Amino acid sequence: MTIYHQFRDARLAKTATGRRLTELYYKHAAEASKILAAQDGLRLEARHLLFSIAPDMFLGMFRNKELRITQAQQNQIVEFLEQLKKMASPELKADIDSLLVRVSDGSLQRELGYRVR
Repeated sequence: MTIYHQFRDARLAKTATGRRLTELYYKHAAEASKILAAQDGLRLEARHLLFSIAPDMFLGMFRNKELRITQAQQNQIVEFLEQLKKMASPELKADIDSLLVRVSDGSLQRELGYRVR
């Protein structure tokens, strides 16, 4: 099991918001995979983001503490989602927009219990 699956099971599954994010991931996984397969730069950015937050995910779970990401990481995540949205179906665009609003207003951070440092 990867650190991402452990994070899903140990952290995301414990909150309604986390379960909703997991649901959205599986709902749009096929479309997102097709977009990333066709867009080398975006695929590399996704890989970079996943690798950059993995240590914080692991440490947060290992120490049973909240996840902390840097402002730069959050900005990169937002920029990645904005780029993905440009190639997305209307349904995926709507879900990304909803997610971006919740990142912007801080509700996602509060509901998932992570901090931007």
